[in-house]
Amino acid sequence: MAEVKGAIQAKSDSTGGVKINDAWLTVEENVKPFLAKVKKGDVVTVSTVKKGYKTFVTKLVVNGASEETQQEEQPAEFVCEDCGAKLKDGKYKKCYTCNKKNPVKYHKEEEESSSEEKPKQSSDISARIVRGNALNSATARLAGQSIRDLQASAEECIALAELFIPYLQGIE
Repeated sequence: MAEVKGAIQAKSDSTGGVKINDAWLTVEENVKPFLAKVKKGDVVTVSTVKKGYKTFVTKLVVNGASEETQQEEQPAEFVCEDCGAKLKDGKYKKCYTCNKKNPVKYHKEEEESSSEEKPKQSSDISARIVRGNALNSATARLAGQSIRDLQASAEECIALAELFIPYLQGIE
């Protein structure tokens, strides 16, 4: 970790970057509120840490301001709402362990509406499967026979399939 002192030459609120002493530095999420308060030309002291090829600003103090004042303005740390464990960021409200114990459920209205639709859909699908199996059985039974009249062969296949349907449904 290194400290850099210098005047802000440029800053980018959208990308979270700041240029100090002709070097662009990436600002971490917890420092972005402080970056928004400073302006070009302000003399600052920043604590940096190098991660890979980027240098990240972990702390930003405007020269002339007391560190206690700026520490009070820092956003609160993110903690799990159940156990109080420290979280990396504010993306989630619970830690991994607590979320596994009691995962978030869908709304009851969504569950009720989907459960009402499922029996109707599943019975319709089951009926289609039974019909398809019956037609497959009928065509397998009639396979190899010569077809003289296409309409008569189709009617014979359907009649035979209708005989198979009760058997496939379990109704003998």
